[in-house]
Amino acid sequence: MAWFIASVVLAILIVAPTTVLNQLSICGPIEQARQMAVAISHGDLSRHVSSRGQDELTQLLTALNQMQESLKSIVGDVRRSADSIAVASTEIASGNMDLSSRTESTAANLEETAASMEELTGSVAHNAEAARKAAERAVELERVDVAHEHLSDDLGRIGALTGRRDVLLRA
Repeated sequence: MAWFIASVVLAILIVAPTTVLNQLSICGPIEQARQMAVAISHGDLSRHVSSRGQDELTQLLTALNQMQESLKSIVGDVRRSADSIAVASTEIASGNMDLSSRTESTAANLEETAASMEELTGSVAHNAEAARKAAERAVELERVDVAHEHLSDDLGRIGALTGRRDVLLRA
């Protein structure tokens, strides 16, 4: 029985520390992986866990570190893209304001042109009416001139007849 007790004590002295060490080597990396996953899920990409060895847990921690670095890179790319979009949006807004200003100016110029055209149309209509009246007066003046010529001829004949009558009356 001493042999049995010695074997049990020896087993406890070897197995217990080995079990504790085995548990620490398995549970420690799993807890590190869990804490890192929780940090990443909360947006904390600053943590880094050290991993040594060749076992599956080391590979898991290495993969988590690589995933975190990839996420940092993606977030950086998204930030740069967002900044570029913000700059482009500002430039587009500025261009739209400039275009709007030029459009308003062009519209005002078109309104002025339309008003000038309307005024010009009125002036042309007035000038056409004045030209029509002038043409009518010219025709009337031409008739008066013709009548004046006839009157002048008639007066010339009357003068000639009067001259003959005077000659006849003197004779």
